[in-house]
Amino acid sequence: MSRGISIILPVFNEQDWIGRSLKYLDEAVAESDFKTECIVVDDGSNDESASIAEGFKTSTDRLKIRVIRQKNKGRYLARKTGVEEAKFESILFIDSRVFINKKALKFLQSRLQKNGDFQVWNAHVNVAKKGNVFARFWDAIVLVAWRRYFANPRETSYGLAEFDYFPKGTTCFFVPTKLFKEALADFEKHNKAEKFSNDDTVLIRYIAGKTPIHIAPQFSCTYNARATFKKFLKHAYHRGQVFVDGFLKPGNRFFYPLIAFLLLCVGLVFSIIIWPFVMVKLLLAGVILMIVGLFFGGLIFKLDWRDSLTLAALSPFFAVVYGAGIWRAALRKWGVWA
Repeated sequence: MSRGISIILPVFNEQDWIGRSLKYLDEAVAESDFKTECIVVDDGSNDESASIAEGFKTSTDRLKIRVIRQKNKGRYLARKTGVEEAKFESILFIDSRVFINKKALKFLQSRLQKNGDFQVWNAHVNVAKKGNVFARFWDAIVLVAWRRYFANPRETSYGLAEFDYFPKGTTCFFVPTKLFKEALADFEKHNKAEKFSNDDTVLIRYIAGKTPIHIAPQFSCTYNARATFKKFLKHAYHRGQVFVDGFLKPGNRFFYPLIAFLLLCVGLVFSIIIWPFVMVKLLLAGVILMIVGLFFGGLIFKLDWRDSLTLAALSPFFAVVYGAGIWRAALRKWGVWA
């Protein structure tokens, strides 16, 4: 394979974002000396996403944009299509709602030159929160879940032993093409590639078992979260499904909590059937305690008070919909509900 970066950008109905994402990408490429190509995989959009990408005018001829259209198959298979088309030895995955930092690729280039080409980098993700309460909610979740890193953002790396304590995802992710193809092959040995396959956790876990994953605030991007309640709920339901795909298997810190959650739900349903009035009162009290606990818990974890308030207020809605997504995926995984 030729030396350079194949940038893979899957898109589904993101006509309001794809042009802006490409603009930031174009500026980052211009700041570096990388030879690049940009493969936009339109995953069955029914808006103008593909047309906007095809018409985008780059400031440098090094960002060669190629658009591939396919029927809607989900993010995993969209990314796989991009990987199969990649001609360079390294891949940069980036999402359509993501604005890469202008200096990110220049920083990456300096680290590759210093420490060797075949490295893996997960971007430090900033969330655009201004005027978006749903973005505040997601950012609060991330800051608490991956506090080992976000309590002190710095250039560091992690392997398989620390994998569940650091942020990771293909939102903005740099990896050697050969290694990622190995991860795809391993994934498909043990999993059925489908629309709800988690192309973050499982694949990156495999990669972490082969080589350290680096992260640094200088290799960063900004994520633009969905801004309506309906889209927030839809995204929460989807995230519940892919969480099961990534973690409902032994060997990670979320496996037993997932099993406990599923058993608790079953017990809760039977309890409501047997003692309906008592359980309704207990559930209402539990919701109130959860809201109060999350608000003050967020403050203890040094979240901004607005983030803590948003986390507390939206959590009851999130818990129901995310939980429904978990159950949907678990039943699918067990062959009960196709």
